[in-house]
Amino acid sequence: MKKLGLRKKSRIFSGSIGKGLPLLGILRMNRKNLEKSIEIAKQLFPTCYAKRVKYQTFHFAFLWKKNRLISIGQNRVDKPSAKALYFAERFNIEHQKKYPYMHAEISAIQKVWSKVYIDNSVSMVVLRLSKNGTLQNSKPCKGCATILDALGVEDVCWSDSSGNIAYNQRQE
Repeated sequence: MKKLGLRKKSRIFSGSIGKGLPLLGILRMNRKNLEKSIEIAKQLFPTCYAKRVKYQTFHFAFLWKKNRLISIGQNRVDKPSAKALYFAERFNIEHQKKYPYMHAEISAIQKVWSKVYIDNSVSMVVLRLSKNGTLQNSKPCKGCATILDALGVEDVCWSDSSGNIAYNQRQE
């Protein structure tokens, strides 16, 4: 099985996306999809912030198939999730079996599970916004990276702690 490389290699590049937002990577993904993901996250943020429990950051995952947004996921760390446990067991992720909280990446995938074929034509954008709406680090955890790898999702972008967009492409 090929490894996703989210832990092995991510690139930081100069460039920009949207209004001067630095881009970290050479995208196969459509730049408009990335820009649209950021725009939607910022639109969803006020509603999510108003409903917050105790956490001050908000993760969003956007699943794209070619140029079509097929799912939006959000983290839910306030209570354990049976759906998160299902994915942890299916993909044998020990940490998430013990702590089955819904990560944004898994939330996006489970919404289209058995409805859309998830393969290398699917890309994902993962964003994390702080309480003041700035981009924070949202690199997929080891468990989520394992699931994305198993499903064949090759193109993954995420926000980093500097407010940039990092990108990783599966290595052959």
